Parts: sequence; structure tokens; C-alpha cells
Amino acid sequence: MVVALTPALIIMMIASVAMFIYTIGYDGEYVKRGRFILFFFVTAVVLIARLSMDHGKEYAGLFAIPLILVMLFATKFSLLAMLGVGLVWWIAHQLTWNCTYIENAEVTKFNRRKKKVEDSPIGGEGKSTVRTPNILPASQCSTLPSSHYLVLDSDSGS
Repeated sequence: MVVALTPALIIMMIASVAMFIYTIGYDGEYVKRGRFILFFFVTAVVLIARLSMDHGKEYAGLFAIPLILVMLFATKFSLLAMLGVGLVWWIAHQLTWNCTYIENAEVTKFNRRKKKVEDSPIGGEGKSTVRTPNILPASQCSTLPSSHYLVLDSDSGS
């Protein structure tokens, strides 16, 4: 349930900011068309970022390259518009990687590849340069030191 809800929330958050900036910055005759394109662009970028988490960047690139070509055509090769598209893409990628909780992290193909690299000997050739999502296993959540918890003192008024 949470895995399906996270991309939708990320899409809504990025789309709302992008629509706000688009509304402020564009005052032409194609406002509705631009909003339509921008919403589906944000949706595609978030889903491509999810693909890169599960299947690697090579597989996600098969979807990213056609999207770039379509956006070049949609923005009429405008440099300023492409900078905005690039910024939205970068923000979507960062938020998706940092805000996604993967319940069965050890099952995915991407993490199997990471585990093989981590199992290599210390100082060996297996130094990982692959960026991985920040995942804290549930077994480690209760082992945090007490200094990491917010303690509300009920006797603070006396």
C-alpha cells in the first residue's frame, strides 16, 4: 500500500510546485496545453526514477531518452524551458530516491547487485560507486540511542 502511495504523493508535490512556477512564468496562449504536458512529464519522471531504483539506470535510460526527445519537441527547443525541465527532472529524481521506502529491499535486482559488491573482500576491486536509496531496516529502528528520540517532559510546568 505504502509503496503505491509514495510515487503519487511525490508526483502531486512536484507537480504543484511546477504548476505554480509555470503559472507565474508563462503568459501565452497555450496555458492549458502546457499544464497538461507538465503534469504528465512529472508523472513520467517520477516513474522513471522508480525504474532506476529497481532495475538500474541502464533500463530507465530506455524510457528517459524518448521522454527527453518529446520534451525537446514540446518546448520548441527553448533553452530556458529545457533548463526548467532539467530542474524539475533533477528534483523529481532526488525526491524519489530519498523518499521511497522499499519494503522488501533485499529482493530487488538492484540491491542484489549492491550486496554482491559489499560481499567482496575489504580493499578489493568491489568499491561500490552505485548510489543506493537511504533505507533503514525495521530491525534497526528500535536500536537507535535514546538521544535520537524527542522526549516531552510532562512536569516542565513546575
